[in-house]
Formats: sequence, structure tokens, C-alpha cells
Amino acid sequence: MEHYDLCVHRGETFQQPVYFKEADGTPIDLTGREGFAQVRAYPKTSPSDPVQTVCEMTVVIDEVETGKVILTIPAYETWELASDKYAYDFCLKDGENVRYYLAGAFNVLPSVTEVAALQ
Repeated sequence: MEHYDLCVHRGETFQQPVYFKEADGTPIDLTGREGFAQVRAYPKTSPSDPVQTVCEMTVVIDEVETGKVILTIPAYETWELASDKYAYDFCLKDGENVRYYLAGAFNVLPSVTEVAALQ
């Protein structure tokens, strides 16, 4: 798993592409896989740890560009987040197999400009 910190301003649409390639640069076919990504106040240390999910990322596996996944949080959801440092991770499920690919800090920065549609 790779450590990669992410950042978003409150009220901004968050989109992060992730590319899966073989060692030779050939895109990996992700057909049939499901993706999951969550943001939490801090990582859970056990299944019974009561850490609430701050938000879910939508994980879209691009059907046009092989090997491309897009992690997304809409602007109205990032607007509801407090400016703070959170934790996230991202995994793919292929049948019964689950593999985590990314994890790190998810930083929410304060925004200055208010967008009327978000309030």
C-alpha cells in the first residue's frame, strides 16, 4: 500500500484520479472490481473501534480508460466537513479478494469564498 496525502478546500468538488499500470506501463484491466474509500477522524484500530465515518468517497472505475479510477466527493459534502486533518484509505475488491492501495492524511482546508449554492 502506498502512502499519499490528499487535500481539499471546504466546498470544493474533490476528484482524485488513480492509475493502475503494470511494470511496463500497460494499463491494468479493472473489469469486475469494486472500489471503496472512506474518510474518518483517525484510522480504526479494531472492528469494534467506534470511529465514525466522516464521509464516503465515490469510487468510479473508468470503463473507457483502462486502469483509471476516480475518487470523488461532491462539493456539498466537502462544505459540511470541518477544516481539519482526517485519515482515508482506498481499496479494490475482486470477488472475495480485497487489497488496499492508498492511505494517508485527508486534509480539509478552510475556504474564503462562499458559494451560495452550497449553503
